[in-house]
Formats: sequence, structure tokens, C-alpha cells
Amino acid sequence: MIMETKTDSNQHWLVPITGVKDSVVPYFLAGNGSIDKSIIDNLDSDVILLDKELNIVLMNKAAEQTFGVNFDEVKGTNYLALRLKSIEQELVKNLDNVLKTKKTFNIKGLQLVSPDNITHFFDQSCIPILDNDGSVQGVLSISKEVTKSVNKEIQFQKTQKMLKELSRELDIKNTEIQRLQASLKERYSFHNLIGKNYLMQNIYDLIERVSQTDSTILITGETGTGKELVARAIHYNSPRKDYNLVAVNCAALPETLLESELFGHVKGSFTGAIRDKKGKFELADKGTIFLDEIGELSIPTQVKLLRVLQERQIERVGDERHIKVDIRIIAATNQDLLELIEKGKFRKDLFYRLNIISIRIPSLRERTDDIPLLVNHFIEKFNNRFNKSITGISPNALRKLMSYSWPGNIRELEGVIEKAILLEESETIENIELLTDHSVESNLFLPPSSNAKSDIPPYDNMQAHLDTLEREYFVKVFQKYNGRIGKIAEFTGLNRRTILNKMKKFSIKKSLFKQHG
Repeated sequence: MIMETKTDSNQHWLVPITGVKDSVVPYFLAGNGSIDKSIIDNLDSDVILLDKELNIVLMNKAAEQTFGVNFDEVKGTNYLALRLKSIEQELVKNLDNVLKTKKTFNIKGLQLVSPDNITHFFDQSCIPILDNDGSVQGVLSISKEVTKSVNKEIQFQKTQKMLKELSRELDIKNTEIQRLQASLKERYSFHNLIGKNYLMQNIYDLIERVSQTDSTILITGETGTGKELVARAIHYNSPRKDYNLVAVNCAALPETLLESELFGHVKGSFTGAIRDKKGKFELADKGTIFLDEIGELSIPTQVKLLRVLQERQIERVGDERHIKVDIRIIAATNQDLLELIEKGKFRKDLFYRLNIISIRIPSLRERTDDIPLLVNHFIEKFNNRFNKSITGISPNALRKLMSYSWPGNIRELEGVIEKAILLEESETIENIELLTDHSVESNLFLPPSSNAKSDIPPYDNMQAHLDTLEREYFVKVFQKYNGRIGKIAEFTGLNRRTILNKMKKFSIKKSLFKQHG
């Protein structure tokens, strides 16, 4: 290393120029090569000149202010004595390295604690001072306090850490909310069945239990209540879900074709039978066959179906061979099969074979508290289909839906919402078109008409029928008194607690009956 002599007023020292920043050495030197204190006093960095024992030889004013001392008072004292409460390990190591290696060392973010217990941070450079022989005679220490910038960085890191923790907690909360929402949605919508009403909840529980068996099931309920959806839920929740679910509408085919459609035929068995054809039962092998409108089967076809139920084998039309089938049979009807048996239109033995497990689907009149859920479901469905952005339904329109008797059940409601979405020009559904002669208000407590006989439920479902009548009664009372519990209690002679229990039982919300100005 090329050395250049720099003369101090007291000692003749050499400062190595190579490797030292221009901002350090040149500005400290007077014309004769000595360190000029008047120059270093104008610097905002702390400049301290130490001998090889690290005793203070020179100190500028910035350093005096930093350490709270006067140069004349500390001249000749050990530099480390100014750092009584400091974290000195890195500093001592750095100074030792300068003395041993004769090289410049830099410290970034040196942490020092002042006597008043305040932590300070410095960036420090330690430069060796050499004599003519190249021996180390001291160290030039140049440091600048960076406490503010370091504290800002520390605060920034703390803030980042806090934000990460908050983000993690928020993710956990969101995950929990999504789990709860999914759980709630799963409970209120079971395999495309929508409903929170206690009758529907009972059906969900029953579906989960019976789906794991191969027992024959008979589903009853009015037209449009969702009997096929129940059949699909049973199949796709069962061990047979990976095989076919074959649906047959027994009322949609003429008797001449129904037998061939169900059991298949062989070539030449009748005019037009140009090849062998598998029937629905064979197509459903290892899966499930759903026979909708079972009450429409003719007596001869019922006999053949009875054999399938008993022996799990079929005969194709025109063939004498027996073909075994591994199937589960689910049947459905909107008719009273017991009444058909009395009329000789349905076989009693077939009924008992089908009615191993019976599931009755309630009408929409019995579960009007599910109407808001169903409406939201259909709004979402038809928004996607028609590229619309309807956000909901107005209270008045919803109240109109709630007071309607729904002879066509969910299928009718779906059609009403589809039409409303197609014609609606605002963000919410405001206008609803219904058949005016089917409101709860117009038909409540009227004597049944002669054709209402089929609406009477079987004896074993009488309690559900009574619950329906009781709910309709309370709906009428709530409408009359605009949901005011006190007035309702006075009119019915029941106490408030009983009325609140009825509201809970029948899912009646008084907010739906309040008058809006």
C-alpha cells in the first residue's frame, strides 16, 4: 500500500489513503498534512482520533455533543469509557481488528445505550493511523447517528409483523366464517333441496339414513314439491352413486310402449322391434331406478313390477329368459294409493312392497318460511341464466308470495320468479303476478270443494295437516294485527310466551307483517 505522510501538530502519523472514502481523509487534512480541528468541527459526523491504546487524542464538536462531554475534559482518557452502558462487543471487536489488520472496518447500525438508558444507533467507520514504518499508531473513528432512520425501520418491521398477524387472524376468521356459511348452506340445501323448515330438516335426516340401505322407497307429495330431487338425493348419497340413476315417468308413455320401455324387448317381438333393446331396469343395473307417477301403471304392468320387486329379475317382451338385475327401486306419486286400492286401480300387495320406507314431501303451503330461501335460490339461478343482476325482492312482493297458497308448489314458485326476473327493470323484484283465487286469505277455513278430497293427507300424517291449519290460522291473525304481539295475545287469549313459541315452531317473523308507510 502506498503511504502518504500526514502530520499532526503533536505526532507524525501516516493515514492510508487507498480504500478510504474521499469524504473521510482529504477534508480532515490541513495544508501541511495535519488534521485540522476547525475543519472537523464543521462536520455533522462524530470524528474522534485515538492512539493505539484507544485513548482520545482529538474530538470534534459533533462528538462532544453526542457524548455530552468537553474534549479538554476527556483528552487522554480511554474511548471505551464514554460507552459505560453500551453494547460494546462489536465495537471492541472492530477496533481490535483495525489494530491487528491495519485495515478499515465499517459497522452498520451499531447499538449503544447512553447513560440515561436511551438506545442510539450509529454507522461507524474505523480507519488505521500508521507511522513511517507502517506500524499502527492509532485509529480514526468516524460515526454518524442513524437512530431516527433505524427506529423508523424497526417500527416499519413491527408494523409489517403486526399486519401479517392481523392478516393471518383475518384469514382464520374468514375461513371459519366460510366454514359456518358452508355448513349452514349445506344444512339448508341438501343435494339441490332447499329448506330450513323443520319438516324439510326431518326429510334430510331421513334421506341420510335410508340412502345407505337398498330398501324400496315410496315418495309421496303434491305435484311440484320436488319428489324427483329427493330420489336423486337418495341415489347420490348412496353406495350406488357411481352407477346410473334411471328416471321413468310412468304417466308419459302409452301402455303399449311402457312395458317395452321398462323391461326391454327382443328383435321381432312386435311390429317395429327391429333389434334387441335393453329396458330401463337393465340400464339401471347396479344403480337406481326412479318410477315417477307409479299410480298410473296398468294392473298387468303392476304384476310384472311386483315380480321384479320380489325376485329382482325381469323378462324382456317376447323373451322367456329371466335376466337378473341388481337395482334399488324408488317410486313416487302425487295420488292417494290407498284410495286407488279401494277403487281397484292399484294392487294392495304392490303397495306394501313399495311402501317399505315412506317419505312424504310437504307442500309449499306447509313450509312458507322456506319461501325467502327459495326465492333467493331462484334469483341466483335466473340471474346466471339470463345475465341479469337482480339483488333481491321487495318486502311487499315477498309478503304477497308468503300469503299465496301455491297449488303448483315449488315448480309454480320457480315459474313466477323466472317471469318476474325477465320482466323486472329495477334492481329488486317489485311486481309479482299470481293467480288471485289461491291466496291463504281467500280460502282459509272455507268448506272443502268436492274435488278437494285428494288434498286430505293420510291418517298417519294428520298431525302435520293440523300443524298446517294452525300455522295458517296464526298467519291470518298476524296479518290482521300487523304482527303486534300484544294485540294478538288479546285476540287469541294466549299469553305472550305461548305466541312466541308458536312463532318459533312455525318460523313466523313478525317483521313480514308490519305495515310500511
